[in-house]
Amino acid sequence: MKQDLEAWLSECLLLRCDVDEVVDILEQQGIPSQETKSKIDHLLAMPLFKTASRVIRDMKRLEWQMSIYQNNYEILLNEVGFTEIDVTAFDQAMFLERHYIASQPLVIRNFLKGSVALQTWTDREHLKANYGQFQVEVKHGDKLHPEKLEDKYFAFADFLDLIGQPEDIKRYIYYMTAYNATKNQPLVDAMMREIVTPDYGAVDDGSHECVFLWVGPPMTKARFHIDMKSGLLTQVVGRKRVLLAPPHHIHHMYMMENHFASEIDVDRLDAYRHQLYCQKVQPVEVVLEPGDAVFLPATWWHYVEALDESISLTFANFKWFNDYQWFHQVFPEFDKL
Repeated sequence: MKQDLEAWLSECLLLRCDVDEVVDILEQQGIPSQETKSKIDHLLAMPLFKTASRVIRDMKRLEWQMSIYQNNYEILLNEVGFTEIDVTAFDQAMFLERHYIASQPLVIRNFLKGSVALQTWTDREHLKANYGQFQVEVKHGDKLHPEKLEDKYFAFADFLDLIGQPEDIKRYIYYMTAYNATKNQPLVDAMMREIVTPDYGAVDDGSHECVFLWVGPPMTKARFHIDMKSGLLTQVVGRKRVLLAPPHHIHHMYMMENHFASEIDVDRLDAYRHQLYCQKVQPVEVVLEPGDAVFLPATWWHYVEALDESISLTFANFKWFNDYQWFHQVFPEFDKL
């Protein structure tokens, strides 16, 4: 039996699929039923298989517990709805108790009320005149291969000109992300003078570390993923579409190997390959207008799409505990990403 078929057979046995159906399927692939049954007996007798079976059993128990959380979440969503407030109703104590500690998203309209950046950052010439001299690191790659982006350096003024090109003549992707934050901290520090926020619980040392800047063209997308920090994704220029799904859907999201992202392609859903997502997950959709924010708790799944040329900030500089990097100590292979 070929290695890929043996792996599929092992998975079927671990998931307690009907053995007779499995034998019939392999027989249709040209594998004699007796050969399959002999292989099944061999696999079931292996110590490694018995250990894997215990792990699967424990995972099924966790899935059962997750299903309870999912049921309660659906009741909350149906009876109360997704929480959305205006910044005039924002209160730090309420935010801490009901959202930060409870790991529940919150949409805050007009979060940047009073920020001059809502007007000035829409003017490319203003940005170039005041911040164009900063050297920035951005993601860069061919539009035909968006999965293969590399870091590249530009003057911020040149970067703004590149993303401002008409879409029909662009061959390359240029996008400033949180992954470029270390190199772009001086720019963020300078631009924050035009930003005003309510007291959301930021560290009080005056630092803008863990404030991340996102700048990119329309249709820039981030596939479903989870973050290891909670953050307030805040829109300054343009609009962004955000899809959210709670963390107890982790076993429905087809998490990539050695990655915090999902295989799910929102634009091309594969109902056969990703049945559990299509059957179980109903993401909540939020459109952020300029000045709006959404609180994204750590481990919540989110997909983000720029509907216009966009500038966003993510505030992850909370004074409360907000560092789940310990995950790397448990799974050190993630450090290689």
